[in-house]
Amino acid sequence: MVGGTTMMMVLERGGFIRDTDLPALVESVPDMMVLIRCGCGRYTCRMDQVSDQVKTIEEGTDYVRDVCLIADNHDRIENGMPYLKAKCVIAH
Repeated sequence: MVGGTTMMMVLERGGFIRDTDLPALVESVPDMMVLIRCGCGRYTCRMDQVSDQVKTIEEGTDYVRDVCLIADNHDRIENGMPYLKAKCVIAH
């Protein structure tokens, strides 16, 4: 399975990614698209950009509620299909 044991744990949690999961996921799937949900919006970005984006959001006036797999990637990984890759899409 793409992402190995860490990805299996993420899937068991409904796709929610913990900060402790991030290093292993960045190493195995750096270009996977994820969703960052904040108090005032939602953003998609690559797995390897999550730490920087969370830091930028939290340095501003907002907070991060959670980070999770986008629904399409959750379904694709569970069904053994290739995951969707993305460039960062951040709007301020």
